[in-house]
Amino acid sequence: MAELGNPDPNLADSIARLRAVARKQVFGFSIRSGFAYDTNVSFLGAGASALGLIAGRGDGKVNLQAQVDFAPIANRRETLALGLRTSQVRHFAIEQFDWQDYGGYVRYARRWGRSWEASVRYDADASRLNNDSYLSQ
Repeated sequence: MAELGNPDPNLADSIARLRAVARKQVFGFSIRSGFAYDTNVSFLGAGASALGLIAGRGDGKVNLQAQVDFAPIANRRETLALGLRTSQVRHFAIEQFDWQDYGGYVRYARRWGRSWEASVRYDADASRLNNDSYLSQ
């Protein structure tokens, strides 16, 4: 606003106040869900080693995702953010496709002036298929 000659001091004060409030918002929670149905599911069957045949049977699934974010440090120059997330997919007919994912992250960012920011982030995930661990990072 200073570059414009401060045309509206009240507007500049409101913007500064709202930006200060936004920097103090350090906690976030989100939930997402979905539903899908397929009338012609491919299924390998028990002990299959090659691509399976189309089973010709229908199956529906429900997906639920949740994430919690926390930023104990959030100011003009730097941000430290932590988060946990989970995703669950449950099938109605073919339980072997049930999938669970659990993960978290840590992110540190440092702002260098108006246009530059450097950040480092670490993510960890553990995935399960039909309640069996099959992939972890």
